[in-house]
Amino acid sequence: METGRKRQRNADKDAEWSQLMEKHHSVILRVCELFYPNDSYGRKELHQEILCHLWNGFRQRGNDVPEGIWVYRVAVNTAISSKRADECRPENVPITQTLAESMADNADMGRERMLDDLHELVMLLDPLDKAMMDLYIEGYPQAEIARIFSMTETNVSTRVGRIKKKLINIWEKQ
Repeated sequence: METGRKRQRNADKDAEWSQLMEKHHSVILRVCELFYPNDSYGRKELHQEILCHLWNGFRQRGNDVPEGIWVYRVAVNTAISSKRADECRPENVPITQTLAESMADNADMGRERMLDDLHELVMLLDPLDKAMMDLYIEGYPQAEIARIFSMTETNVSTRVGRIKKKLINIWEKQ
């Protein structure tokens, strides 16, 4: 009787895992793309590493943090660790609306070219800033970003503002 209950719990956990992956797989792929934009092998390796970390932490995960935030935290922390291990510079993240507006002043620049240039500028950011800007650009409220990174809202606001200024300064120097 005991093994039947255990099998049922395992089956329930497996189903829960499958649902979690279906629901949040795009987040994992986005993080992989952010950290390895021009390296398909690196993206595949990071994807596998993230899945391993998620799987290892899945059964012990508490319900104190929403599952989407938990998946994003694990993915970003795994990606940062992977990049540190590789001793590489950060690769890629989209840019803020403020920088996009600053760049839009150049009338000759088409939208597609502008986004490409923004994309290149964000590659200069460190992994934490890239991850934070990704959430910011995706429209997450600062309170949620603060929760994800275990920071205060004020720290997030200040950091995002500094990142914007940094990116605008780089753009203006080009």
